[in-house]
Amino acid sequence: MHTKVYIDLLGSSNNLKISSIVALSLTIVDSSENVTTHNYIFKPLNVLTTAQELKTGYSNGALRKHPPFIEKAEEILAHSISSELHFYDMQAERLWRKVLREIGYPMYKSDTVLEKQLKVLKSDLYGLTLPELALAFNFEGTINSKGHNSLPLYHCYENIGYSAFAKAKKEKSPSNDQQLPSSPGVYYFTNADGEIIYVGKAINIRKRVKSHFSSKLSFEKELCNATDKVTYEETGNELIALLKESQEIYALQPKYNTQQTEDINPWVIVKKVDAKGVVRLKPEEKSYDDFEHRITFNRASVLQKLKLLQVLHSLCPRFIGVERIAGSCSNPKCLGVCRGEEDLDQYNARAEKAFQELNEKVASYYLRLKGRHTGESAFILVKDNLYCGYGFIENHEVISSIEDLEAFLIKQPHTYYSSRSILNYLGKRGVEKVNFKF
Repeated sequence: MHTKVYIDLLGSSNNLKISSIVALSLTIVDSSENVTTHNYIFKPLNVLTTAQELKTGYSNGALRKHPPFIEKAEEILAHSISSELHFYDMQAERLWRKVLREIGYPMYKSDTVLEKQLKVLKSDLYGLTLPELALAFNFEGTINSKGHNSLPLYHCYENIGYSAFAKAKKEKSPSNDQQLPSSPGVYYFTNADGEIIYVGKAINIRKRVKSHFSSKLSFEKELCNATDKVTYEETGNELIALLKESQEIYALQPKYNTQQTEDINPWVIVKKVDAKGVVRLKPEEKSYDDFEHRITFNRASVLQKLKLLQVLHSLCPRFIGVERIAGSCSNPKCLGVCRGEEDLDQYNARAEKAFQELNEKVASYYLRLKGRHTGESAFILVKDNLYCGYGFIENHEVISSIEDLEAFLIKQPHTYYSSRSILNYLGKRGVEKVNFKF
């Protein structure tokens, strides 16, 4: 058992910036469970105002005979170094660290703050002052009205602090109900009503889920407090976990997922013939329901691709959506279609060829990935640049066509998020990509 130190203190002001410690009480419980209490009164650095005298219950005259905090700091820290520190509220804990920092000592952070624990437990006792809380548990010792007796704090911890909080922590920890795997996959946080409130993916499910429950971020704490059960699905590899996570988030719209919940349409290059008979290429935002192949992810990237076509095929920037102007374009290398100086058929032939090249880059392939166990492989199928889904195959199966894969395919929708995930993954080294030709 570690030495535990229960700290109750009295500050000169509710304003942390100007407050100093006027009174301090330490209740120390050593490894043999011997309990000792040390009480201190300090002369503040600045003279107390009349309002501060009323707040603390001490007059400047009474405090003048006591030493300043810095003179007792080493003695106080000797009790707290390598010990578990426990406070009642955050104001006291913050003042403790602030005063230590000001005199050049390490900022020893508390192990627990009882008020925060009561809030986490949603206890009816949350909101009571320390004296009120001690009386609720029939504390028989003297409660100093000036607020520097740490025995009530120790008494409250012994009654509710450890047992109740430890029980709540055990109930919240998913590892007590099931053994989470250390493999890649998708995990689901479910509340007491059976509603999925969060979906995540991980290379190591067990490690990632435990990181949620050990996090000190307020968002993570709120999520874990609302979680009643954690389930999971192994995927064998990171890419399928990523794709499945994005689809589940979009389909389920969990309360605590803030990304990948919206529809995002891609930008594509479309071909149109205007009233004057000029073949125009232009960027356009399209729905994935249109099953367009020539996709990019924003207007800037599609314009970059159009500028490349402009250079490669001597196209006019005005007629490919790069410049929005009337009359002649600003490109000195333009052959003059915008000025009526170039044969329209010749220009249209080059524009048609540029657009055809985009179609020729449409690909069908699958990615061979690690399976969920030895003897199994996983795959991602992309047909005509469209994500079709994923699947799992025993290693002895022979795959020679798309039809062979489709027998094992778990179909999934093609979305903005799936497209980005696959393209980002293709940029990694060691990706086994198998192309199909028709």
